[in-house]
Order: sequence, then structure tokens, then C-alpha cells
Amino acid sequence: MTLPGKGTKAAKVEGLGLGPMIKALRRGRDMTQAELAARVGVSRSSITNIERGNQILTETTVKAIAEALGYRVAVKFELLRTMNERA
Repeated sequence: MTLPGKGTKAAKVEGLGLGPMIKALRRGRDMTQAELAARVGVSRSSITNIERGNQILTETTVKAIAEALGYRVAVKFELLRTMNERA
């Protein structure tokens, strides 16, 4: 699956875990970890840990990340559904 990024960029997210998927989407938006952290209300190190898969995400955090990246809530739930199917 490819999701639109900022401008002509697109984030290729098929086959990625949630952390790497967030990283790909963030990069597709030309956003730094610090920028995403500020929009979500967490530390930059939290974003680093999330992208590495070293931090368990709450539904609230996933929603905040999806919204900060400019994706609808439906995309957030698709990400969660995909991850649950792989677990």
C-alpha cells in the first residue's frame, strides 16, 4: 500500500511494522522526529522509540500520530487492524 505524502512524495508502507510505517509516513511528509513529537505532544526520544518498535502505543497516541501526519482516523484503524492481523 502506498499512501500519499507531501507534494509528490509517497510513503510505501506495505509490509512494514507499525513503527517503520510511522517513520515512512513521517518522512513522506518531510517531517522531522522533533516536529512530529511537538505535534503529538511527546518527546523526540519517544518518537525514536516508537519508530524502532521499542515503545507500546496506546490508541490515543496512535490517533495523535495519525492526525499529526494528516491521515484520517480510518487510516489509523487500518494500521491497527493490519498490525493485529500480523501479531
